[in-house]
Amino acid sequence: MRLVADANVLLSAVLGGRARAVLEHTGVIEVLTAEATLAEVQEYAAELAAKKRLSLSTLFSWPWRPYPSR
Repeated sequence: MRLVADANVLLSAVLGGRARAVLEHTGVIEVLTAEATLAEVQEYAAELAAKKRLSLSTLFSWPWRPYPSR
């Protein structure tokens, strides 16, 4: 199954929220997101990493792939 995720879902997943369980489900073969969503995640990543005492590499270690915009 392929999932499309927004910024809130992606950030929740890297922080260990319930979204992580969904994205790590064995039936999920690909997580897609818009390039604009990745830009939004990147915009807040440094602030979020500092608040949660995580490295930026932890936040960006997920295999997200932007889907093509039309």
